[in-house]
Order: sequence, then C-alpha cells, then structure tokens
Amino acid sequence: MARPGRSTFAVGCSSTTGGTSPPPTSSTRSATSWIPRWVPPQAGVLSPILEASGVTARDRQTVVFKLTSPNAEFPSLLTAYQCYIIPEDSAATIGTSGIGTGPFKLSEFTPAGRGAVEAFADHFAGAPALVGIDFYSVQDTSARVNALLAGQIDLISQTNLDFATARVVASSPNATIARAKDAQWYTIPMLATSKEFSDPLVRQAMKLAYNPKDIVATALQGNGSTGWDNPVPPGYADHLDFTREYDPDKARSLLKKAGAEGLTMPIYTSSYDSVFTPMAVAYADAVKAAGIKLTVTSASSDSYYTEIWMKKPLSVSYWFTGRPVDQLLNQVFRSGSSYNESAWSNKTFDQLLVSARGEMNDAKRRGIYQDAQRVIIDDGADMTPMFGDRLVGLSKEVVNYSEFGFEFDYMKIGLKS
Repeated sequence: MARPGRSTFAVGCSSTTGGTSPPPTSSTRSATSWIPRWVPPQAGVLSPILEASGVTARDRQTVVFKLTSPNAEFPSLLTAYQCYIIPEDSAATIGTSGIGTGPFKLSEFTPAGRGAVEAFADHFAGAPALVGIDFYSVQDTSARVNALLAGQIDLISQTNLDFATARVVASSPNATIARAKDAQWYTIPMLATSKEFSDPLVRQAMKLAYNPKDIVATALQGNGSTGWDNPVPPGYADHLDFTREYDPDKARSLLKKAGAEGLTMPIYTSSYDSVFTPMAVAYADAVKAAGIKLTVTSASSDSYYTEIWMKKPLSVSYWFTGRPVDQLLNQVFRSGSSYNESAWSNKTFDQLLVSARGEMNDAKRRGIYQDAQRVIIDDGADMTPMFGDRLVGLSKEVVNYSEFGFEFDYMKIGLKS
C-alpha cells in the first residue's frame, strides 16, 4: 500500500541540445532527446485544422477551439504532451515556473541539475500518493544505475536500460525492473529523396529482404513485438493486423529490375540508444541473402540527430509509442511534415489522412487509417522492424508504477509503507 512520502528520480539527460525538456521526437522521441530547431511537432499536426485566432477562453475554466475543417480525432490530439493548456503569455517562462494543472507544484529547478516538486494537497483530482519528488539530471548511464543500486534514488525516469544492465538491476536486492510493453518504436528510415531509395522497387526490396522476427530475436532478445513495417503498434484499436511477405529471392529480383542489384552502402547507427547497433547489425546480416551489402557505420551520439538522421540515405532511429494514430501518421509520414524522417511523399496516403479526419463514423474511420497503413507497408520509405519493451529501473520500495507513451501516473505512484 502506498504511503505519503518523498521519492527521488534520476532523469536521463543527453549531452546534446535537448536537455531534459520533452522534445520530439520527443518533440517526441524522449525527454532525453535532441530538440529540433524547426516547426514544433504538434504545430505541424494541428496547423491545417486550427488557427491561432480559433483558440479563445470563454471563461476561467473553458477553452473553445474553432476548427477550420472537421476532425474526429481532435480530442485525442490534445492529449499529446506538447498540447498542455497554459496561461496566456507564459510560454517563455513555463520551463522554469512550472505553471500547470498537475498534482505537483515546482519548488526548485536548476537546468541540467537538481529540481523538486511539492504536492498540491487540494488538487482538484485529490492529493497524490507522494508529498514530493526530488529529481536530478544525470547524463552518465552508469552513474544513474549506481545511484539506484545504492538506494540513493527511487526511479530512473525516461531512460531505457540495455539488457545487460537490466539483468544487473533485476538481480539486485534493492531494485527491480518495470516493463513498458512495446513502448519503443524502432525504425530504419530510407531517405526517399536519395538516389538509392527514390525508386519504390528498391524500397520494397529492402523490406522483402528481412524477417522482423529475426530482428526481434537478435536485437531485442525477444523483448518486443514484430512490426512488419507497419508503424501503428499492435495494441492500438486502429492497428492493421497484417504480416507482409518475407522473400529475399523476390527482393533480389526487384533490385535487378531497378538496376540496383548487389546494392552496397552504409547503414548508420550510434550509441544514442542501446538497441540501435544490434538492430543495424541484425538487419545488415538479414539482407545478405538478397545480395544487399550493408556496412554498419557508427556515428557520434552527440551529433547523431543533427548530422545523420534525415540526412544519410540509411540509418536507424526510434520514437516513443503512445501518440494518437492521427498524430503518428501525420507527424512522421505526411508529405512535408518536419518529422517525416524518410522524406517520403505519397498523395494517396495524404488524402486518406484528410478523409479519416472528416469521418465521424468510428468503424469507417478505422478502416481509412488501416488503408493508410497498407500504403506505408507497400510504398513507404520507413521500415518498422519492431516495437521494443522499455525496461525501467526502480527501487523495490516503489509501488503503482505504470506508464503509457511519454508519461507515467504521477497521482498513483508511491512508496511502500
């Protein structure tokens, strides 16, 4: 049973420009990721249907949105962590003031250092289980884990432990592992504007040449689910349950037809995420049967998302799952989106997204989203080999830890009596 208490978290922090602010990709990748310097991710999703003048406050507790076109998914889009409703003119200072509607108020904050929050005893949803949380930004993975094992912190937040480290934590007397099922969406983007992957036949061959089951077994050691190049996670209501072909001989034939037989090139990876290199190696091994020769090339984690991602023809990447399907498809796959990591463009796909937004019948809208997934599987330039489980290190004193997407339940998480 949880008791009122105070917990200490360590937040993973990249040494890039991202700090601990939630990006995109982060953004939507993770709170430890690089924050891009162009259009905010959710702005790109919402701008076609919502103008700034269309947001007004009716009274102190009511915000009215006037859409430029129908959108059945609009309420779900507002659940994204980039869509908090904040006081007017507070955007420039909210990062240090912490104004919000959550169960805690910010009492201390040092960028890339220590911070603390205190519970609102009269919070509208009731008091949280904890009376306060102390948090620290710790860049070094070993330092975070050692602090957990020594009982100095209770939770390593927003960090996915590698498998070897997770085994050490799970076998320790003071700590354990929480598993967030399919929380990490791993991708292999092929830059559709590059000479290597502008031909759809080559992109199809790259998909036919590997079996996602082998990638999950090797790169994730079974801790995840196969993607079959469909970016919508298996647990989503709109997920298309579909297993595409695996045929390396057909892949070889398509490459020959496209004039790319014996395709040879690098596939870029880095230590940014512990699964990146195992995934790149597993994929490079898998496609050899189709005559594809890939050289696994490691780049600096500090500059990976500024110098490699969306710039090199073939690389590896990942996103957090948990975003609404409309956001996922528009943000990462729609033509011209600033987070379209493969620079893929397909007019049929774009039109399906428009049609889905305007369809008020749930079953029909689900069918349209599934048609859009088929287009990605058949023509898309972003491969999805797998969805990985996120392994979270926490003290055995922590109770009621659960997470979905980028967030966990701050109301219920607590400490044992």
